[in-house]
Amino acid sequence: MKDTMNDSRRRFLLKSSLVLGGAIAGASAFAQAKKPDAKKPVEKAGADLPLVDEKAPLAVTLKYSSDAAKVPAALKVAKAGVAGKDQNCGNCMFYTKAGKHGADEAGKCQLFTQGNVLSKGWCSSWAKKA
Repeated sequence: MKDTMNDSRRRFLLKSSLVLGGAIAGASAFAQAKKPDAKKPVEKAGADLPLVDEKAPLAVTLKYSSDAAKVPAALKVAKAGVAGKDQNCGNCMFYTKAGKHGADEAGKCQLFTQGNVLSKGWCSSWAKKA
């Protein structure tokens, strides 16, 4: 009986070490696959997305305009100590620069996931960048 327990214990330890070894090897391979290739140029995420259509339902709801200068002053209330005239997508916490759209800077907005916004744009969800 004692030999049977030792054999069972040995088989358990052997199988456990194989499973653990496989898990470590798999994790190592996964980590290697996630490393960026140093020779490959890094592309900015979202740089190729189209601009948000101002007539899209979400854009209308958030009163998005691709040019903050064209937004009526009555809509742009001071927030977080920033006057309405000084608010634009470029200084909003939801904006991340992605590249150029013509001569203008454009970027990704966390609120508008289907397209880019111009940095000179504005919407009613503007929040001061930290």
